[in-house]
Amino acid sequence: MHDYPGPGMPALEEKRVAVLGEFGGLGLPVNGHLWWDKRNWGYRNYTSRQQLQHHYDTLIHDLRPLVAKGLCAAVYTQTSDVEGEVNGIMTYDREVLKLDAGHSAALHACLHDPGKELPAITELPPPPKVTMIVPTSEQEGQVWRYTTAAPPADWMQPGFDDSPWKTGKGMFGTKGTPGTRVETEWSSGEIYLRRTFELAKVPADPVLRVYHDEDAEIHLNGKLVKKLGGYVTEVINVPMDDGAGVLREGRNTLAVRCRNTSGGQGIDAGIVVIEGSPE
Repeated sequence: MHDYPGPGMPALEEKRVAVLGEFGGLGLPVNGHLWWDKRNWGYRNYTSRQQLQHHYDTLIHDLRPLVAKGLCAAVYTQTSDVEGEVNGIMTYDREVLKLDAGHSAALHACLHDPGKELPAITELPPPPKVTMIVPTSEQEGQVWRYTTAAPPADWMQPGFDDSPWKTGKGMFGTKGTPGTRVETEWSSGEIYLRRTFELAKVPADPVLRVYHDEDAEIHLNGKLVKKLGGYVTEVINVPMDDGAGVLREGRNTLAVRCRNTSGGQGIDAGIVVIEGSPE
């Protein structure tokens, strides 16, 4: 069986070994060591090696009891980053080992020797302070204008007339898609969203907070600030590619396009400011 992030195990059978063929998929992009610096993803995404090690430790701690229940093997996904997938233990160029080798080896040794005591899970630094500037629909559905028909080329511009578009609350998508809180059903190939918001003061270092399944383009005041490929299974914080000077005091426009390629789908977006984020 495959279980992301897991771990889990298949039902035991008399004449077959029980194997967890894939689990983990914890993502950490390392700048300067990426195959592609624009569209990277993992089943879970982290921003520091300390975060990655903590959650990897947790997986191994949760894996050990399954051995006593009959699990015979487990295959972590994956040895190295593969093109746009950043869930490797090593980077794509094999130059950076993301996990602590000695600590991880001690963890793994305990899987083979039930008498050994598991090393403690790596501690996380204090969580950063996250201030919501433009709310997402995680707690309460936010109202958007939307259409699933291809709009004119200037659809993302602040002055565009979206009054003929429908009105709905986020998140948009299909219910049952992992990590979604769907308020408005969207099951077609593409969706276009717009909303306006007021700022009394332009925040320093704003960050996008996004759920996307799959490919998304995010515009602020008519400028493309982020393209995201693939999908996530939880809401993530992502920096803008070029957001300097885009936000302004007064009215602003957030416009999002999302394209579904297969399976489940969903989209939501907002803006946050993060203080004390770990390096």
